[in-house]
Amino acid sequence: MKAIVYIDDLNATNYLGYNDWRLPTLEEALSLLTPARTNKRYMHPIFNKKVTPIWTGDFGEPEKAWQIDFVNAFCAPNKIKGFWSVSYVKAVRED
Repeated sequence: MKAIVYIDDLNATNYLGYNDWRLPTLEEALSLLTPARTNKRYMHPIFNKKVTPIWTGDFGEPEKAWQIDFVNAFCAPNKIKGFWSVSYVKAVRED
């Protein structure tokens, strides 16, 4: 999964001075959903509107990880390989 490789690269290069980056949990990613649509997304406009769907660090079943789609405001486990693997990463870390 390219998302995990991306996170590993952030940690290896001490991105922004930190090496504890990770994929958000499903619950953390769901907390970014907003009740109203803004800029064609159910996401606060401070975030890049092109970044949807995003991967989470939670796996639903073998070869599938949970994704959040901010255009349609839903989540679902999707294949981590193949056509449906085109998603983005919102790296998070503990405070």
